[in-house]
Amino acid sequence: MKRIMLWSVVLIALCFSCNEMEEQRTARQIIEEWKPIYLRYDLAQTEHNRIKYCYKDEGEEKGLPSNRTYPEYYGGMYVDTINPDKIVINLTDTSEEVKEHFIQLCRLSPENYIFRRCDWSLNELHQLMNQLIDVPNFFRVWDVEYLKVLEEENMLNVCFWGMYDEGKISRFKSEVCNSPKLRFTFAGKIEKSSPQIESTTELDADYLDAYYELNVLGDSVRYLLLKGGSSFFTGGKQWGKVGFTAYLRDGNSWIQGFVTAAHIFKSPNENIYAYVKSGEDKETVKIGECVKLSEVVDVAFCKIESYCRPGSYHVERACGMRKNQEISFWKNGIGIPGMIRAVDMTFDTDDGRVVYCHKGEIYGNTYQIKRGDSGALITENSKAAGVAIGIPPYSDGHTFYAVDADFARSVLGVVMSPNY
Repeated sequence: MKRIMLWSVVLIALCFSCNEMEEQRTARQIIEEWKPIYLRYDLAQTEHNRIKYCYKDEGEEKGLPSNRTYPEYYGGMYVDTINPDKIVINLTDTSEEVKEHFIQLCRLSPENYIFRRCDWSLNELHQLMNQLIDVPNFFRVWDVEYLKVLEEENMLNVCFWGMYDEGKISRFKSEVCNSPKLRFTFAGKIEKSSPQIESTTELDADYLDAYYELNVLGDSVRYLLLKGGSSFFTGGKQWGKVGFTAYLRDGNSWIQGFVTAAHIFKSPNENIYAYVKSGEDKETVKIGECVKLSEVVDVAFCKIESYCRPGSYHVERACGMRKNQEISFWKNGIGIPGMIRAVDMTFDTDDGRVVYCHKGEIYGNTYQIKRGDSGALITENSKAAGVAIGIPPYSDGHTFYAVDADFARSVLGVVMSPNY
């Protein structure tokens, strides 16, 4: 009798073990079949990131332009307004099978989420956005400031310049697109200007601080301090700002440098320079070179010379960007307070299309941001949130566009610290 009971216990244990192994196999199969982008880059530390980067990108894997594809049922996510501790996930199919598939794909704790049925998948909304962008001279001809997928509303927002105009909406519907996926808003500005990314003038440049240290032989050696938002320029006199510190693997060693905006450079391997005060005069000093440009996002990595030292831009963690996030925009060593107002936007400039960027603004009138501040570091507390990639001329010195720091470092293949 005891022997029979013992065998029963063993069989029950084996059944539980087999079931657990089968569940693990199923989860592994789901992830392997989909291969979300968070597996390719170091983006899987949090559940939020695993949802945000749950798409696959066959174009990027083949060296082609980015072509994000999310799970066919996924419609986006947002924070629940009634219960801020919960994240709402939109699904076009809320069956238990689909919910379980998504939970395993992103390795989620189900108790933290609310699943809501929606009409459109994120793929459908992005497809519609791309179709509109491909209309010849779309932004200029139709007076559109930007297009943005609204994940909470599960719609694509078309934001026109100017005040509300029902006639403009009617013409757009009859001549361009009349889709239930669209929502129309107006920027409330009379003037119109393309958010063109431009450079600054030499008069706007600041100077690097030089300081001296005694080496082991007692000689005084000069070092240059790279502050947050320090100005630099290329040989072609294109101006930019120092972003966040980063390290690029080079064999068994690390190259120290910083992330900034890519449009500053005409090509990789461009030298970069800065001004250093020398008495009443100034001297031009090489501080490094651009060694890597992303073909997908407007970000670049620049290595710095051995005599350069990181200043207040030296942060060792990234936190990414989100709507209504309080941030600091670093310019010439000063952190200017501001806020991220919109995320995941797309717009055209005279230099090409800018995708998956975020829109923010700085507070007050004490400081202004202007042409040439592209590449500047944006932080939340002591963490890097992103880098500025565009200062539109219509902003009155307050509006900027930026790239998420997490995404920037992933596409460039850099880390915040060799020890992280």
